[in-house]
Amino acid sequence: AGPDLMGLAGLTSLRLSDASPGMIDAVIDVMMERTCTIGSLLVPGCAPDVAVRVASAAFACASCQTLSFGGATLPVGEIRKKGESLEALDLTADAGAEGNGLRDAEIAALKAVLGEGDTKPGANVTKLSLPPLLSASQTRKLVEAIGCRALPSINGVPASMSVKEGASPYSLDIAGTPCGVPGLVTLFGAVTKLAKGDIATLRHLSLGGTALGPKGGIALAEILRHGSCAGLERLSLPGAGLGPEGVEAVCAALPIKLLALDLGSNGCGDQGARAVGEALKRCPNMKRIGLAANEINETGARALAPFIRDHACLEEIHITGNRVGDRGCSAIAQSVRSTNAPIVKLALNENFNITAAACKSLSQCVGSSRTLQELNLSKVMIGAEGAKALATGIAESPALRVLELGSCKLRADGAKFIGEALARNQSLERLGLSRNSLGDKGVFDLVAGGLQSSSTLRELDLRHNSIGPEGGKRLASMLERKNFVLKSLEFAGNKLDALAESKLIALAATLRTRPSALGVSRKVLKVETIVEGDENQEGLNVEVPT
Repeated sequence: AGPDLMGLAGLTSLRLSDASPGMIDAVIDVMMERTCTIGSLLVPGCAPDVAVRVASAAFACASCQTLSFGGATLPVGEIRKKGESLEALDLTADAGAEGNGLRDAEIAALKAVLGEGDTKPGANVTKLSLPPLLSASQTRKLVEAIGCRALPSINGVPASMSVKEGASPYSLDIAGTPCGVPGLVTLFGAVTKLAKGDIATLRHLSLGGTALGPKGGIALAEILRHGSCAGLERLSLPGAGLGPEGVEAVCAALPIKLLALDLGSNGCGDQGARAVGEALKRCPNMKRIGLAANEINETGARALAPFIRDHACLEEIHITGNRVGDRGCSAIAQSVRSTNAPIVKLALNENFNITAAACKSLSQCVGSSRTLQELNLSKVMIGAEGAKALATGIAESPALRVLELGSCKLRADGAKFIGEALARNQSLERLGLSRNSLGDKGVFDLVAGGLQSSSTLRELDLRHNSIGPEGGKRLASMLERKNFVLKSLEFAGNKLDALAESKLIALAATLRTRPSALGVSRKVLKVETIVEGDENQEGLNVEVPT
């Protein structure tokens, strides 16, 4: 005979040390009593058949609110209370991120209280919250056990997508949701309903920050291969935790019509960089690739470079926040220089191990490309030596419009080289030089070198450069007498007081006109033109020399 637990009157929480047959029988006997007060029950190590018996008793016990078999906490009280009106079910408590707490025992117990019997309260469940890394196969078993009448929304992913005839291409943005692998089970069911004959309707899919993990990458690849995704144009997956294995799986399944791919912050490493290269080969119309913060080193950058060189349509390359080094940077720069693709933007910022040694290749790339309009090298430690090498390309560039060189350790010497490049450049519209310790000397050299004569530069960022009153006066003098094109000056964090800083910024933003070529002052006179019978007479402002 098992232990006698009838004397435990008033007990509200019970944790068993073992799941022996005698102990299980005793617990069930207690819970069948009307006077039972157990609200929380933990029975570790149950086999599925035993879990069914315990769950059925717990569901029938009016006092029992939660049940656990050593994994996920099952809300039997909530299920009992809502009955057939139960629509949402959260099974994440104590289940673990990988869903280790939702095993066969828990699934069998849920089936006993939700998917069987006369009422079957699980039939009306339309929303499920599950651990993000629970496997797809276990998710499907769980949904089947619950007995949902239709595939539910899991972790915020909609179970259906309505697309009206003649509507614009369908976009699905579930970025930031706890989608995970279980959510992809719902997503697969939803996108398969989108296909209408041979017409693929899904165009844009955003899954950034959805905790997919490597297994999620594999599950997503299965979705991407479905016919309803054949027309997909944009896929955004930053911060999805795919890792090298997940990125490889996704890249191997990309629809060939894809135009933009963002895989930032997925820890794909060199292996993933190589996979993205293969994706470029697979998708001939790709225009944008995003690989920011992916732990890519020189090896990965050099593996990616030939695919960039051989592509015909690529326009934007984002490799921010990696560690591609000088050789990796040079390989990328040479590929951009050699390609027939109309590359417009190259972002290499925050690759802290790029030095002046890579600037020769970058300079050649900038100077020869007829399409490259934006180059971001912020937080790349090229120093004055790198600025000197880069200056040649800047001066000769026929297309560059935006150049970001913030936090590059340029100092005054570097500013001189950049200024000299500005004197010859005929395309640059924005220059970022924040946090480079330029000081007053750097400002003087920048202005004298070529800033004062620049005919195209409209935006200049000089924030946090230890520029004092003398440097401020030099800039103000330039704005009043020499440069009438610059319209935006960012100047916070320097050594000017608030009033002087605001006046300098306002001066740049003011509409300024170049003095008369004759060198004489001009005066605005108001001439009244009187027309007989005209009741709406207006004065005409005329500027004449005096």
